[in-house]
Amino acid sequence: KIKRAAETLFTEKQKEFPTREVVCVQVESKATFLRSLSSIQERKRQIEELHLIGHSGMYGPMFGTHEYPEQFSPYEWKQMSIPFSKTATATFHACRTGRWFAPFFAKTFHIPTYGYHWYTTVSTDKKVFRWEGKRFWKTSKSIYMKGCPGRKSHGLWGTLKKYSGLMPLEQPKRFDPSSPEEEASYDPV
Repeated sequence: KIKRAAETLFTEKQKEFPTREVVCVQVESKATFLRSLSSIQERKRQIEELHLIGHSGMYGPMFGTHEYPEQFSPYEWKQMSIPFSKTATATFHACRTGRWFAPFFAKTFHIPTYGYHWYTTVSTDKKVFRWEGKRFWKTSKSIYMKGCPGRKSHGLWGTLKKYSGLMPLEQPKRFDPSSPEEEASYDPV
């Protein structure tokens, strides 16, 4: 479903920016992520929007699988050279990236960065949670990875509200590089 959510976003970005190069790369390891960045730099290109869709853990986005996740440490992120344009933004479509990782990324790379406070879920609608249940609704080709309160964060009440169709999806929160109120450290978490 993560791959389908990436394909949905890719298609929407192609329509939004018909004259720009939009790239969708499946990245399952830290090495592949770094090679993708190097490839952009070698072609003397810049990133206007970086979207990373996936799982998230203690240090931000996880690569690999739940069985064998890889994560960049804060130190490794700080050592990276990412070819961002002057007007670039980054969005992390993964669980709890708005807790500390997005503010950290914004301060580290000096670009506005978006992340979710809650756990993420897959929805067939952008604004309100819609389950892709094959028994009740027609299967949708387009799916979105969005933040949403649910069982892990709000218990049984969160689950009931989510699956009843009454739960609005969280829009990613913006963090600016100069936001002094945002803590860009994992320590408080």
